[in-house]
Amino acid sequence: MASNESQGKRSFFMQPRFVMPVLAVSLLVGGAFLYMNNDADFLLKDGVNAAKSNDLAKAQADLSRVIEKESDRVQDLEAKLDKDVKAGNDDKPAIINDAHYDRLARAYYERGDVLRRLGRQDEAQADFQRAMDMHQKEMRPYLLKMSANLNGLGQSLMAQGKFGPAEDALEKGLNIREDNLAPGSLQIAESENSLGQLYFESGHYGEAEAILKEAQGHYEKSAGVESIEAANVRNNLASLYFMQGKYSQAEPLFKWSLAVFEKNKGADSIDTANVVNNIAEVYRAQKRYTEAGELYARALRIDEKAFGAQSPNLAGILNNMALLANAQGNKELAETYFRRIAGIYERGEGRENASLASGMRNYVDFLQAQGRQNEAQSVARKANINLASAY
Repeated sequence: MASNESQGKRSFFMQPRFVMPVLAVSLLVGGAFLYMNNDADFLLKDGVNAAKSNDLAKAQADLSRVIEKESDRVQDLEAKLDKDVKAGNDDKPAIINDAHYDRLARAYYERGDVLRRLGRQDEAQADFQRAMDMHQKEMRPYLLKMSANLNGLGQSLMAQGKFGPAEDALEKGLNIREDNLAPGSLQIAESENSLGQLYFESGHYGEAEAILKEAQGHYEKSAGVESIEAANVRNNLASLYFMQGKYSQAEPLFKWSLAVFEKNKGADSIDTANVVNNIAEVYRAQKRYTEAGELYARALRIDEKAFGAQSPNLAGILNNMALLANAQGNKELAETYFRRIAGIYERGEGRENASLASGMRNYVDFLQAQGRQNEAQSVARKANINLASAY
């Protein structure tokens, strides 16, 4: 999320983090996860657990193995079914059923979510689409499972700035849930929160505030006032107020969310780091630089431990720390952080990450502001930034 802060001819970007609620979206058959006694089921469970533990590399590997195994099985069974139909044996009990498609759809969905979290949005969208294709093959519609995939697809499209298609996907998912679930359910609140983020990202702050308040009410009613889900939405409302310069409204909501995350997820969780970063952003905007620096350092320690020192996921916090150092007049320290961002960018991973792109633009602006035109042009070329349109 970008807010403007005057610096030279062009604005730097502030990076509050908008948090999506981490719901256990169950793909259900008869009210329970579809785990059976075969290798694919155990791998699927291991992959899901690895994703929950933020071991994304293991999660991707396990889920890819599930997809390979189940795709081969489904293809074989479909071939046998086609053979029976052609032989006139279409009155035989189906040898392929919902369970086969459901397990494969679950694996595609979970891997898509892992890829989305890794910033690999094109691959994520392909997996969410494959998951929906599997659901369409099932013997009954499973509309609620389709809505989960639509929500994931919408988030992935939104991460690429494709707001029109994202809105279509998210609204379809919300409509399905509203048609099939009791008012105020957790899944409806999840869809509302996703749409709130979309309106936030696209600058429609009035619509964002209205639907986020609806989501907050639904979460507090269904999950509890001190639930993680309610804390997520409060964080998102605070981010909205922050972007409008309403710091006195943003700060208490951020602090309330932080207390809930620390209590329920621990002081060193990624969600805790997100909110710590956001409070630091409020302090930086208010020129409370010492307090901001302490919180940024805490968030960076958590993120480095969770993702590694060269992860694109560090770009947002490094960018904010560079902007803080620059505001304090410490050009040398600011450039140290910008150089770290450039090093991450040059490694080539996660270049779709919006914070990474913002950090590179800000590095160019930083160099320009000091009259270091040749260096600015060099960084701009590496990051495919058109200096002619940078002002």
